[in-house]
Amino acid sequence: MNKQHKFVNILSVIVMLMLLVGAGARTDSFANAQGAEQPQPHLSLSPVGGGGPGEVPIGFTYQGQIKKDGALYTGSCDMLFSLWDESGTGAPPVGGVQIGATETQTVSVGDGLFTVVLNAGDAFGSAAFNGQRRYLEIAVRCPAGSGAYTTLDSRQLLWATPYAHSLRPGATISGTVDSGATAYGGAILFANNVSTDTNTAGIVGASASTQGAGVVGHATATTGLAYGVIGDSSSPNGRGVYGRATAASGTTYGVKGVSDSSTGAGVQGYSSAGTGVEANSFGGVALYAAGTGIIESVADTELYLSPYTAMARVSSSDLTFSPLENGGVNIYRTVASAGERLVVLPVSTYGKLFGATVYIKSIEVCYKLTSAGPQRITGTGAYKGNGETYATYLYDGTDRTSTTRACYTATAATRAAIDNSSYVQLSLNWMTAGALPDGIRLDTVKLTLTETP
Repeated sequence: MNKQHKFVNILSVIVMLMLLVGAGARTDSFANAQGAEQPQPHLSLSPVGGGGPGEVPIGFTYQGQIKKDGALYTGSCDMLFSLWDESGTGAPPVGGVQIGATETQTVSVGDGLFTVVLNAGDAFGSAAFNGQRRYLEIAVRCPAGSGAYTTLDSRQLLWATPYAHSLRPGATISGTVDSGATAYGGAILFANNVSTDTNTAGIVGASASTQGAGVVGHATATTGLAYGVIGDSSSPNGRGVYGRATAASGTTYGVKGVSDSSTGAGVQGYSSAGTGVEANSFGGVALYAAGTGIIESVADTELYLSPYTAMARVSSSDLTFSPLENGGVNIYRTVASAGERLVVLPVSTYGKLFGATVYIKSIEVCYKLTSAGPQRITGTGAYKGNGETYATYLYDGTDRTSTTRACYTATAATRAAIDNSSYVQLSLNWMTAGALPDGIRLDTVKLTLTETP
């Protein structure tokens, strides 16, 4: 048996991770090398070097003991450190998936003890420690540069220090943080990415579950304005909350909100100047309403009725209608007799708009008397009828007598839902026989609709 193999056979390395305290490292006692049970190593973040403020280094210390022929070894050794997701089987171990690259170091050993800083150069990768078990495999050759490496019989399980468990999957961080603790109020966890590069994030959540969620927010207060999730952006082109579903098939949601309250909202958007909620699609449906399918708005809807559609309500009427090039219409009587003539304009609108009930709110009429005479508008109303009966949505009986262009608005005292064929009706009245022609010019008729009763 050559000397190198003989040396490795009797070599026993007992290792543990330790937290550096002050200027030195805590040193625990180690068991004897031959046949003794090795203590479990412990993982901790440890400062590397000194200096001023900055981010916590990604490296961690690893400390061990080497004995040769039962005596503490002094000299140099080459060591290979690799990270694995399983302990493996056999001696030396096989199996599992290696995490990151293998790190090579030449290590000075004094009185059997050695200390190394691992992963300082990110050899294991930024995502190596994600809460899953990790095992450290070591291969050595002593003295350094002397020959082939021999892998130690077992991989060492890396253990977390107690408070590192607060970041393990499924862990709960609980405490009391008052509202003034951060610029955004009280927060148990505050992540701040100060990078000005593009596509950065303070927190990213991901889920591989078919029914999972990348981020879930839950406000447990039963009163007050409590928010499960709140997003804030200071950028003039930013988004307070942005959701993206990248799957090319299936029922996916960039952002989904659910409310069980009869007066609540699954998703609410608020903007003091811009857009509260924006829907954008580059190939599919930008906004889809499922369930009842109702989309409701507090904004009014304005429907303009063309004066060209005006007609006498009674076929035997003596009215004549002369359309104007500017879109209006002159309405004249053809018989010089006093009395009321009724003019109607059909209304083509929805009784329900995206499932929401629509109500008549008001009518605006712009008009002008063609001459100073006995003619005037004595009534303005909106009605519904089914061919047998009719009912009134609104009515205003004020006389309108302007010989210059004027506009007026008739507003419903009580709003009624549109639930049948509808029309606007104007009562034109010639108070005396007078002389012909004496007409009324109808310029604009605007119907204001609302979804608010």
